[in-house]
Amino acid sequence: MTEARSSLVDSLHEHVDDSLRIVGYHGGNSWTVDYVREDLQGTYETDVVDEIADDLLLNVVANERQETLYELGDMRATVRLFDQGFVVHVPLGQRDGCLVSVDDDADVRGRELVELVRRVEA
Repeated sequence: MTEARSSLVDSLHEHVDDSLRIVGYHGGNSWTVDYVREDLQGTYETDVVDEIADDLLLNVVANERQETLYELGDMRATVRLFDQGFVVHVPLGQRDGCLVSVDDDADVRGRELVELVRRVEA
C-alpha cells in the first residue's frame, strides 16, 4: 500500500471510526483492496471482487454520458445505499477510482468521504 493510500485509510478511520468497512482502488481492470475490517475478511471471494471492479470501471466509462444527461457538471462520485451500509465510489481518472464502504450507522455524509478521498489523493 502506498503512503497516500495508507494515509487515506488512517484519515477515514479517524472520520468514521469502526464504521469503516472496506477501502479499495481500481486502475483499469486491476483491483487492490487496501483495507477490510476484521469481521468482513473472507466475506468477498476473489471472483466477486473482480466483478465489483468491472462494475466500477463501467460506471467510470458512463460518467461522461451521465454528466451530459444531468447537466450538473463533472461527476464527482457515486453513492450506493444498502440496508447494512453505503458505498462511495470516487473516480480519480479515466479508468481509476477509489471505493469506500461504510456501515449504515456511520455519522458521515457521502460528500465528506468524497472530499477526504480527493484531498488525500491530490
